[in-house]
Amino acid sequence: MSAPHGSSGSSGGQSSNVRLPLWCRALVQMASALVPVARRDDWRREWAAELTCFVGGKGAERPTRSRLLSRASICFTDARQVRRLSRRRASGVSSSPRRGPLWGGFEPLRGIRRAARGLAGNPVFSAAAIITLALGIGANTAIFSLVNAVALKPPAVTDSDRLVRIYTSTPEGQPYGSSSYFELQELAEQTEMFDGVVGYTLTVGAMVEDGAIEALLGEVVTGNYFRVLGVPIALGRGFNAEEDTTPGTHPVIVLGHGFWTRRFGADPSIVGSTIKLNGVRVDVIGVAAEDYLGLVPGLAAEFWAPAMMSGTFLPDSPGALTSRESRQFMVHA
Repeated sequence: MSAPHGSSGSSGGQSSNVRLPLWCRALVQMASALVPVARRDDWRREWAAELTCFVGGKGAERPTRSRLLSRASICFTDARQVRRLSRRRASGVSSSPRRGPLWGGFEPLRGIRRAARGLAGNPVFSAAAIITLALGIGANTAIFSLVNAVALKPPAVTDSDRLVRIYTSTPEGQPYGSSSYFELQELAEQTEMFDGVVGYTLTVGAMVEDGAIEALLGEVVTGNYFRVLGVPIALGRGFNAEEDTTPGTHPVIVLGHGFWTRRFGADPSIVGSTIKLNGVRVDVIGVAAEDYLGLVPGLAAEFWAPAMMSGTFLPDSPGALTSRESRQFMVHA
């Protein structure tokens, strides 16, 4: 039998005059019903002595009612332990827990088994815990997938680890601003640090087809965009040098693979045909690779137009190609 801490055969000294509250004696009496009859009287006396000593303090040492209740409640745990040990001795089983070759030799598996038994004994709690974990894991997976796609995953370009972003600091105090077409051209001409410098800006094109108007997200880019980035072309070609020389003389575009598939059913005859964007007939010269969506994280470009077509696709910025102050373009190198 496991004796209570601090128990003695008699309360002794000052505590001998202390009388346990009725409810405290009742707790010990109820708990003793769990103890085998042969040991019940001794067990009750030991717990009565233990609690009497505990109550017998003076001043600050005298326990509060809640502390006494907490201490007295331990007798139920002790009574169950005494009954368990008595049954094992009666059946000839060692009091030490059985340790088989699997559970006894590998503690983590013992813990898993105890946890499984606990969950099986509390099905409502188990269901709530499993649902909570599933929701938490699902939400974290979804958030990570979004962040990975938008912020972490590099663009599908050749040598993406060598790709850098270039910003322009403005007199107004903008440290990471966009650049003008004039500035990025100067950068490309005056530095030998980079193999190539490209610029791009977002735009929206209104496509008119069979009387229906569809708004498309696109990018206005420098003529060397596909060549410098190494973006593969699935069909047709990218821009050439003459299409990046004179404003408005070569109305051409490259379609995004997703838009080509969705709107034209992946028809290869689209290359060489014309469509109407922003009221201007433009020639489709190519279709980008399926996995290339553009350089703006989280957005899929549906077409690319050369910077020389800024008059069509950037109508609100008439100085997009000539003014140093018209900072429309984001720059990569």
